[in-house]
Amino acid sequence: TASPYLKPQQFVAEAQDVVVPFPALVPPGPPQPVPVPRPLAGRPMLAFFAGSRTAVVRDQLLGFNWPENCVVQNATLDYDEYFQGMSNARFCLCPDGRGGHANTLRLWESILMGCVPVVITAAFEPVAPFWLPWKDMAVFVSASSLRTGQELVDILQAKEQTNWYVKAEGHLRRAARLLDPTSDLLYALIVEDLKEKLAPRLRQSTDQKVLRLVAEEGDSERTQPAPAVRPYGGRPQAPVSLGEL
Repeated sequence: TASPYLKPQQFVAEAQDVVVPFPALVPPGPPQPVPVPRPLAGRPMLAFFAGSRTAVVRDQLLGFNWPENCVVQNATLDYDEYFQGMSNARFCLCPDGRGGHANTLRLWESILMGCVPVVITAAFEPVAPFWLPWKDMAVFVSASSLRTGQELVDILQAKEQTNWYVKAEGHLRRAARLLDPTSDLLYALIVEDLKEKLAPRLRQSTDQKVLRLVAEEGDSERTQPAPAVRPYGGRPQAPVSLGEL
């Protein structure tokens, strides 16, 4: 999908079967800078979640009893209300979404608002794992292990008492600069992340082509080098040597 912030001439990529998530923290109208997050220490709310029942874990969370300093509601809020809730909370609950995974827009939005993401899922494939320190800026909770809302509250309150929590705020600020949808850094990050994730797949594809060529030629010595790989319209990579297989 085209974005009003994307400059296509800077980042050229061939089509690949890779899903690229995109943050929804873009209000209607002309592009606006992402608001500067409030310090965690000044936020009155422990945890926040507002969303619909699109996954089993969400039904579970919405059915728990929560203390007064947590807002967990089955509601669709407007733009200002939704992000005001995130900006008032120290932790933002990011459970599985409609697709059955926690890599949702809510996860990106919580980072942009400086709210520590609480990823509640059975499995998680992080966005840009080569560039973002997920274990140092997000809390991970197994969806199957939760029995009550108080269990999760205890986990979050214990996190607040650690040095990890202090450092997490700095990691979130740096991650927010990378994920800012009004900045070219986001699109550079997406392209670089795709390169890293697809590199093994490209290598495997090249290896298979080389092996197929060898099989077709039988035991005869190859006289022609393997074709160079040109991913993403960039410079060709060196041919794969048979000795590397």
